[in-house]
Amino acid sequence: MNRFERRARIAALKRQQKEARRAKALTASEPAPEATPEMPPELEPYGAEQQANAAHLNRVARSKLPESGTAPDRVLEACGVTAGFGVAVSKGLKHISELKLDDDHARQMLVRAAHVLDDVICTVQEALQAVSPERRREAMAVLNAEPEPEPLYSTPQQRPRRGPDPVVTLMRIGMQAASLLRRIISKTNPGLGRLQKAA
Repeated sequence: MNRFERRARIAALKRQQKEARRAKALTASEPAPEATPEMPPELEPYGAEQQANAAHLNRVARSKLPESGTAPDRVLEACGVTAGFGVAVSKGLKHISELKLDDDHARQMLVRAAHVLDDVICTVQEALQAVSPERRREAMAVLNAEPEPEPLYSTPQQRPRRGPDPVVTLMRIGMQAASLLRRIISKTNPGLGRLQKAA
């Protein structure tokens, strides 16, 4: 066994020990969370089954939010993952130009995508209501801040390993979903924008 194999094996053992300690600490401190439904396999863009899967995942995530008070980060992360899946479903909009569709079928697909995005926005909105106002303001400041260039690290070990803030992730997904929904509605209901400008 050479030096690199030995290092890799030691790193794998340490990772396993760390995961075992974390799992033990979680089971001791709180009841085991319900199993999160797995993401469904990739289906045709805007298929009825894919829309139903996205809607179901969003409902499951929202059911884990507390009635009042703040939600734990793991619940906010679950909401972010399911909402992100709904956005990914709806981003299939670019594939429509590659398909040979009649106008009625294309319009039905856009309507289904709009429903998925509306469900995503509801999930994000309900999750953000379970976050304190101070934390929402901090997340908004992060989103509005100018992106800083990432520093160069001489070794991968120097790179910080902290994951993204789930509140920032939720807000970013909500803004993406709202933008996509606006674009879809401009296609399905083109007269709506003209009516708003006239008012």
